[in-house]
Amino acid sequence: MNDTTQTDAKEIKAKLMSRSRSQLLSSYAPGKLFSFEDGQGSCRILPVNSTPFPGNDILYIQMAYLIEDTASGWYSVGMRSSDNVAPRQVLDSSLLTEHGTVKRLKKLDTLFYVMKPDQMGYEVFPLTYTCDHCDLFLHFNNEVRAASFFNSNDTCPHCGGKPQWRQVDVVNVHPSGRVEPLSPARWNVDEDGKVSQWSSGCTSCGNTKYTLDHRSSKLSEWQFICANPNCTQPRDIINNDRETLEILDKPMEHIRLARFRASPANASSTHYTVMDQFVILGGLELTDSARLEKLKEIISRDDHSALEKFIAQQYGYAGDEMSSEDIIAHLEKKNLKSASDELKQADKLLKEAKEMNQGIGSRLSEEMLSFMKKNFEQAKNKALSACDELQNKAFQAPPEIRNKLIPEVRQEFSSRYDPFLLAVEHDSLLKDIIQSGTHDGSRVFVPFNSLDDLLAPNDPEERAAIEGRVNQAMRDLGLEEVGLLRKFPLCRFSYGFTRRESKPCVEEQNVIMPVRLNLFPVLRGGDSTGHKKSHNKHPIYAINQDNEALYFRLRVDAVCRWLQAFDVPLADHFHWSPKDEIAFGGRLLERALPWGRYVDKLQPEDTYKVYPMVYTLLHSFAHLVINTIAQESGLDQASLGEYLFPADLAFVVYRNGATMDLGNISSLWRSRRDALLSDMLSPRATQCGSGSLCDSRGGACPDCIMIPEVSCLAGNNLLTRAVLRSGPNPYEASRKCCPILPGFFDVNESA
Repeated sequence: MNDTTQTDAKEIKAKLMSRSRSQLLSSYAPGKLFSFEDGQGSCRILPVNSTPFPGNDILYIQMAYLIEDTASGWYSVGMRSSDNVAPRQVLDSSLLTEHGTVKRLKKLDTLFYVMKPDQMGYEVFPLTYTCDHCDLFLHFNNEVRAASFFNSNDTCPHCGGKPQWRQVDVVNVHPSGRVEPLSPARWNVDEDGKVSQWSSGCTSCGNTKYTLDHRSSKLSEWQFICANPNCTQPRDIINNDRETLEILDKPMEHIRLARFRASPANASSTHYTVMDQFVILGGLELTDSARLEKLKEIISRDDHSALEKFIAQQYGYAGDEMSSEDIIAHLEKKNLKSASDELKQADKLLKEAKEMNQGIGSRLSEEMLSFMKKNFEQAKNKALSACDELQNKAFQAPPEIRNKLIPEVRQEFSSRYDPFLLAVEHDSLLKDIIQSGTHDGSRVFVPFNSLDDLLAPNDPEERAAIEGRVNQAMRDLGLEEVGLLRKFPLCRFSYGFTRRESKPCVEEQNVIMPVRLNLFPVLRGGDSTGHKKSHNKHPIYAINQDNEALYFRLRVDAVCRWLQAFDVPLADHFHWSPKDEIAFGGRLLERALPWGRYVDKLQPEDTYKVYPMVYTLLHSFAHLVINTIAQESGLDQASLGEYLFPADLAFVVYRNGATMDLGNISSLWRSRRDALLSDMLSPRATQCGSGSLCDSRGGACPDCIMIPEVSCLAGNNLLTRAVLRSGPNPYEASRKCCPILPGFFDVNESA
């Protein structure tokens, strides 16, 4: 509990606070309870209008996909947490349709307003106080009433002394996202199922004043005591959540699901910010409208033909590009008149619409033109489906990939694990960033075996020696490419919160309760520019960062050797040769498995398959790099992040922060270049201080290869040291047939 000073009621107004953008994005997000640095008073963060976030259509599309995927994954897990779970117990009502299913976010701005995290509002919370003489408990509805009482009462109304009022910085918290001050009044349900609030009056004498017995260090032992000296009837501080009681089908039978839990206001469990991130397609500086439009078509979820074509071209699936005229002619030869006429009509309408928009005068709206395009694609797909011969010519990707691109199937892939979207992001990273040339006079990407003047020493002989040692280390590590990426375009954003747990369900006292994913409270009024676009919309706080990173890409032949080294071949093992027309990444995509945002859909028997095993290799390698950088540079693990591109056997480890990039990673290379790569090959790098205990429990723990979950892309799942250096198989389902996994470094060194 904290001291409070008297406040003039006239000064009570909207209060603003400033912190770093990174802090406001996460640590001081709306709904968060906090205390100022001097420890004086507990407060709650409120959303306020701020500077609009400058983003293009692609960025907002990527953002919408991630929010929708998170909501879908949360819904899937939360609805299975216990019997008779209602959708509103799992997701914010704004994310639900009227039928209780997850809403499609076709346009982000219909529900959200994206802003920079420049400032936040705050209010004093909770407005509960006790007298330091007699422990009289006071509760106010707003700050004005609290200030008025303290300014007009010099003495305690109970003991008559001149008190120092202290804030009770303990609150009741519920997984629904509700947080309330302590109160003698309680919400409950009667025998008829009607929800009502019990009076705060004492059940014995009717007195409405209470003292708070808070002598114990255990909150479970706190209680209200009737302030009537002739009564002193106790009352529990724990309340029930009114909203949950109203949602529950049979509240009397499931009353425990509505129970609040008392918690210190500043405890971490009172607020978990929901955040996500993605590689910005095209980078921060791409202005080519044709390129942006092409990227929009590729990532569209309404029509997967552009994505299918991209995958086919990217990974070597041969096929013929067919125009609508070719398809119509072929259909007419086969006497498929109905399909031919439908495509001919759709093609004619689309061409007329495009010609109209290119001319002077009346123009079709973007919505109408989009409808025409969609109508044409549907007619084209229908025409192709009518003829197997055409299907084989036009659809370049094989059925194993094509079937995964169907919207109903692809939605099972969470965006952060979607191998097809990640393939697009990696291609954009290569074309728009890595191969873009120079930035501010220096190369954007510098391979460590082909240094530029800023990273290399002045002595040519020393430079050649360094590059020679790097080449040797790359061979030993099984790397095709490794280097410094001077700018890695990443967007990080937050849009909601949870309480009690950061996952879709929480278990307490053998009761599993769903945890609701809440959006930030809606904004009121206009933004800082005076526009009203933000009114009544949920805020999203976003920052773009272009920080330094290390880019790694594994050698395909090294990964193939490692896959062949398993004592018992993986369930869907395949043979691949550099002479094959189909790229190795294509074969991986054919075997890609959806495992959901929380890796809860990955079946135990599927862990012994190629794609999950390759993902585990990349993920474990990325964690090894993070630990090595942290050890050599002094940077904290939480200040680093990872991004994986499984189909291309690549990953990026980047400096995760919104403050000015001080060049920590490039400085690390200049000062510790030999140790950076060689340390990863050291046996100590893949050993654990817990020894056999960690080995027998998966080969991954906080003492070795795990990193803070806020930095880990996969929540420390699909992770083990055993894929780097041979060790016990962490997956129980396949441990009998393959007790020891081959280590990637071991196999590569012996090749």
